[in-house]
Amino acid sequence: MRDSIEVTGIGTIHLTKPRSFVAISDVYAEWCGPNSRAVMTRLICASIGLAWDREQNTLNAPIYDVSNGAIVSYGGEVLDWLLRRGAVVEVLWGYPDLINELWAILPKEDEVAAAAESFQDGSGSPGCDRAADSPAVESAA
Repeated sequence: MRDSIEVTGIGTIHLTKPRSFVAISDVYAEWCGPNSRAVMTRLICASIGLAWDREQNTLNAPIYDVSNGAIVSYGGEVLDWLLRRGAVVEVLWGYPDLINELWAILPKEDEVAAAAESFQDGSGSPGCDRAADSPAVESAA
């Protein structure tokens, strides 16, 4: 995934991999359907907001609430936020490929299958030993 984009009226926007696979899935699933130019613009802006690097940018875009799945609404919120700061819509339209870059981050079927085979329970069959997983899950939280 690219490190930044240039948006007329704002300048350089630094990007990073989003933390939520659900958010990436939401934007891509909407993108794949038939959409008007208005919805496509919102989805492009949603992808910008999802990838917004909160450590490198001086301003912070709105945060997506993954619990409600309203990615188009979120994109509208980011679009409005960007426009209020001087962004030019025509420049934003130039970044639809950012959605595909986000999609490329998600684990694919063969990667998931390979990872699942690496988890072994006590009998040596694929799966996971819940007791052994718990400390790792707790430490990641």
